[in-house]
Amino acid sequence: MVIWDDKTIDYYEEVVSALNKWSKYTIIGDMYISSKFGDPICSPAMKVVQGEFEFFVFKIYPEDLLKIAYIFRRDYHRKNAYQRTLNIKRLKKEISGFLDSPDAILPTNLIGVFNSDIEIKNNRIMIPSQYKSFWVIDGQHRLYSFCYTKNEIQRNNFELVCVGLDGKKWRESQQAKLFVDINEKSKRISKLLLYDLYELIGIPEIRVEVVKKLAMESKIFKGKIKLHKKDKGEISLVSFVNTSPMGRLISEKSGELGILFRERYGNYPDYNKEKIRERCKKFYFKIFEDYFGLIQTSFPKEWKENKNYVLSTDRGIRVFLRLLKLLYKYNLINGKKMGDPEIFKMAISALKGFDFSVQDLKGKYFGEGGADLFLESLKEHIQKTIPDFFPKENRKEIHNIGIEYGEKEKANKLICSWLGLLGKEIFGELPYIDSTIFYYLEKLPLGSNIKLFVSNIHGENEFKENCEKLKQKGYKIKVKRITRGPFQKGQNKIAYLHGRWIGGNFFEIEPGYDLMKGSIGNKKDRMKLYKTENSERIIEFKERWNVLSKFKDVLIEDIF
Repeated sequence: MVIWDDKTIDYYEEVVSALNKWSKYTIIGDMYISSKFGDPICSPAMKVVQGEFEFFVFKIYPEDLLKIAYIFRRDYHRKNAYQRTLNIKRLKKEISGFLDSPDAILPTNLIGVFNSDIEIKNNRIMIPSQYKSFWVIDGQHRLYSFCYTKNEIQRNNFELVCVGLDGKKWRESQQAKLFVDINEKSKRISKLLLYDLYELIGIPEIRVEVVKKLAMESKIFKGKIKLHKKDKGEISLVSFVNTSPMGRLISEKSGELGILFRERYGNYPDYNKEKIRERCKKFYFKIFEDYFGLIQTSFPKEWKENKNYVLSTDRGIRVFLRLLKLLYKYNLINGKKMGDPEIFKMAISALKGFDFSVQDLKGKYFGEGGADLFLESLKEHIQKTIPDFFPKENRKEIHNIGIEYGEKEKANKLICSWLGLLGKEIFGELPYIDSTIFYYLEKLPLGSNIKLFVSNIHGENEFKENCEKLKQKGYKIKVKRITRGPFQKGQNKIAYLHGRWIGGNFFEIEPGYDLMKGSIGNKKDRMKLYKTENSERIIEFKERWNVLSKFKDVLIEDIF
């Protein structure tokens, strides 16, 4: 039994409007009333092999292809579906009118995927006469224009050139990728429409799904997001999905939202697992709704009036997603839980004096580059209330001294004198170390709190013993080893760190060498000392120290 609700009836009325009498084949295919309707369609065919892929070039009459073809590979009863995919005016007037002329010619091929059992015998392809068995990837307008041609002979005798893929040999993900490659890269379908069709063509894209869920279910975003060309919203689905922080926030390996998901549910988000994917969508939906709900509550007029203010426009979405990443980062480097809401409320409240009017921002902050500049303006405004909210780095090179091969004494004197300048809060990233590093660490002020990332330790047991001795002398020291995958049994760990530096609150040293007695001065290099304020490198270090161990492709081990 098949039950049609009002939504389904509206959908099929639109199918009939788009395809007229030929819509019956789509409807029969959807209802699974009858699968096969006649003898196989037979046509000369040529097999083509490109790398690991194969497909067939063949000819077919429109009359036959219209009975087996379809556009949507998923059950899909959304309003205006066919109207958005097919330009009805173009079908009825432009192409069909051309096909009625004696000069009609369509030399370019259609492309589709067979989901029925085709056979190739003696250079001929046998295509089952089966409803809804050929998914049209490219050439929809050329094919369906034959629904409107007045020339019946054309529909029965015009030979269309087709490229057919055997769906049994192409994975669904490969078919979907081909659809995107053809329609996106050749710009045959707008990106807005392409994203809207992702769920139909089997492309799982979590960003698209989350934004569409916000558009359709969130009261905050009601009428704000443009999913289709005719929608009134000032936030484009494409802009929301493609802005760079969106991809980074939702990255299953290292995204902030993925990390929050793991903290809540105890496992990494795996978007290939349907149940976890659905849970992620709900979880991310709630985060975005809470965050933008705070913005809406703080700026009700500005959020509502998107013709007069930029908050609920592409410009606003781009900059506030960037700000969201900074807010997470601020919590991390200050030792708080990443999702702690206090800084969110403070920062958004601090923006109440900022003029978000279209008039004031006329000609400013468009595109991705403009969003970065917009963020700098917001940061400056927030800093009036929260002075340590990512002030600009002030970095000045004090010394840049060349060291020749063999000048070990010179290099050692320099590094030891510079270490005394670093203060008592010490941070460093050193790819290779051994126990001779303690000769240098003891040049730091007594009582220093030392935190080091390393990748390789020569003589690990001896190193740990020396850490304990350093601690007994009054120093505090924590060391983490950071390596990257894969981490299969028997495989060597790969060094993650490459740059060498050690720094404090006001100075940073780039020694040019590994901080080991056997390395300092053993080759020609340069040693550099910087005076810094608000060091971006140390900010990144603090963020890594608190969260990087949760990344899937990086292994963090507490050494001491």
